[in-house]
Amino acid sequence: MSSRGHERESLPGRNTRAVLKGAVLALILTGCGSHERQTPLADSPPVIIISIDTLRADHLPAYGYAGVATPAIDTFRADAVLFRNAYAQCPLTLPSHASMLTGLYPAQAGVRDNLGYTFDSAAHPTIPGILEGRGYDTGAAVSAYVLRSASGLGAAFDDYDDSIEVQPGEALGTLQRSAGATIEIAQRWVDQHKTGPFFYFLHLFEPHGPYDPPEPFRARYSSNLYDGEIAAVDEAFGKFMQFLKQSGVYDRAVIIFMSDHGEGLGDHGEDEHGIFLYKEAIHVPLIVKLPAQRDRGTTHMEVAQLVDLLPSICSIVGAPVPAGLPGRSLLDKNSKGNISAYSETVYPRIHLGWSDLHSLIDSRFHFIESPSPELFDHIDDPGEKSNRLSDERRSFAEMRREVAARRTSFSPPAVVDPEEARKLAALGYLGSSAPSESASLADPKAHIDELRKMKTAMAAAQSGEYASAIRICKDLLSKNPQFPDAWGQLAAAYRSAGMLEESADAYKRALQITPSLRQEIALSLASVLLDMGKYDEAYSHAQLALGSQASAARLLLGRVHLARRDFSAAEQQARSVMSDAGYSLAAKILLGQALVGQRRYPEALETLTSAQQQARVSSSLFPPLLNFALGDALARSGRPLEAEAAFREEIRLYPRNRETYANLAVLLLLSGRNTASEEALNTMVRANPGPSSYEFAARTLEQVGARDAAARWRRRATRGGV
Repeated sequence: MSSRGHERESLPGRNTRAVLKGAVLALILTGCGSHERQTPLADSPPVIIISIDTLRADHLPAYGYAGVATPAIDTFRADAVLFRNAYAQCPLTLPSHASMLTGLYPAQAGVRDNLGYTFDSAAHPTIPGILEGRGYDTGAAVSAYVLRSASGLGAAFDDYDDSIEVQPGEALGTLQRSAGATIEIAQRWVDQHKTGPFFYFLHLFEPHGPYDPPEPFRARYSSNLYDGEIAAVDEAFGKFMQFLKQSGVYDRAVIIFMSDHGEGLGDHGEDEHGIFLYKEAIHVPLIVKLPAQRDRGTTHMEVAQLVDLLPSICSIVGAPVPAGLPGRSLLDKNSKGNISAYSETVYPRIHLGWSDLHSLIDSRFHFIESPSPELFDHIDDPGEKSNRLSDERRSFAEMRREVAARRTSFSPPAVVDPEEARKLAALGYLGSSAPSESASLADPKAHIDELRKMKTAMAAAQSGEYASAIRICKDLLSKNPQFPDAWGQLAAAYRSAGMLEESADAYKRALQITPSLRQEIALSLASVLLDMGKYDEAYSHAQLALGSQASAARLLLGRVHLARRDFSAAEQQARSVMSDAGYSLAAKILLGQALVGQRRYPEALETLTSAQQQARVSSSLFPPLLNFALGDALARSGRPLEAEAAFREEIRLYPRNRETYANLAVLLLLSGRNTASEEALNTMVRANPGPSSYEFAARTLEQVGARDAAARWRRRATRGGV
């Protein structure tokens, strides 16, 4: 959780900060030639934005869909103004929200992908910043890791709750907390601030994949789990609306219901989002409730954009609108603003080695700029199946010129500064890179089947079919060697198969292709190098991630210190991460192990017991190494039976961790249970077949003086396990 209000000893007081922000904003407005001050719609009304992630407009009854019931959203819509044709500026969570909060296109806001880019709240006026300058308290609670405070968004708010526990092994893009948990946080904050003017941003991750709605919605929508998640989030939304009514906030508030982008659902070959710009990806719900339910039940048909929200809120509260914004106030009937919406995605370029896409949609036509451009009449052809480019040459030419005027040259994420370039060069990278701006890039729609094949490889790896996953990835890379995500998936499959050298080589290749994503790739590579015992290399690569992935990088640096038996340095790294809610559990585990290494057993047990309690509350599954570390601390504290139980629980949850088997085998051997010790090592080999496991068993036995048994295990290795 980020709370600037908790930093009063090191930062100016709230009133001082408001004055400073107001001064900065005034300079921006004056320098750009601000719009005239608006007449406020109401006297400092509460402003609440509720963003439902990945919600297609055409999957809501309010937009004509009959496949799901959303009684809460329908009730809200009756009190509000519905914008029938609203569009997101990017089909990705972080850049879309950055655009919404700034009123700027993704390139203007400096955020074009979920990874690699950090939003600079000091460089741009934002909705919370403008309202804070008018005396508003500002707060937010988000449900997805990609919107964590470290993305840069948190600095724009007084309070920003992003307490989402990072689960080892899960893709960062799917890390989330439930709508109910986030709404509880929002309700506490709103209740504390309801008497004064406030702005609150509430983000709910459902119906983002993987689709896993709770009962009764899973059973009710078993044939369409995406709609089941919509029904579930509707229930949560309804509870929040009921709270606002009971607290006296609802009637006087501006409440904006929106989504950041849609979902492909296979309509054009893309199951999820980020690659294409067809309507299913960018057409989003936008419903605005005004104070006293003004204009309730009305519908606006003109084209709207998410970048219109900032000028609209300025109009409502009477604030001057920053000049030079691409959007307009949706409530200004005299506005001569855009009658078309611009969108872009550079995800295909960064992650897949394909061309970026740009689009423009107006009241009738939708133009998508790509190596094979498309023009759709989305009124007569709402599914956008028939390319009308050759029939509508004039519209094509006009919209192409407009896209060219709005688009910005590609800028890679996380630009490599000279010092980082030196580090990368010293490690052997920067020898090659992603395609340049002038390179001829493949059209994503001609290669979308390759993405489906990669998803097949991911599913194979998750099922333990590592050879199949490796084969699929290698086949994809033989056709497209500039496919960073395929290199990453190949590396992950190699690692799961125990082929660490091959895994490291694949990660290094991914890093060579996309050094701008070094922080994410370097972390995975450093972890593999640590497993290989290459501590110096692991340490150097972990240091590359000390930017946007600072907490994860510090934990990995701590694990390198632990492996080197520098327990004091490991403790220091663990304590430096404790305040990061997403990594606090992993930090406690590392701290417990560092304390065990220093023979501070009571402190270690206290720390690891606290981690146990935290895991029971926040996690459905205990994280790796928690029971292992607890078992180690218990064994060294003279509590062998409890230690054995902890080791066996770690093995049940994570059967491929050889260290746990080794510790259990030693514990049993020292207790005189030789047969049980031998069986623990046999179980380890069955879970991790191969000569290295026999050698590992031999080294374990040698460390406790069991030389005859160690020799026997080495002979088994040479005889293929017999």
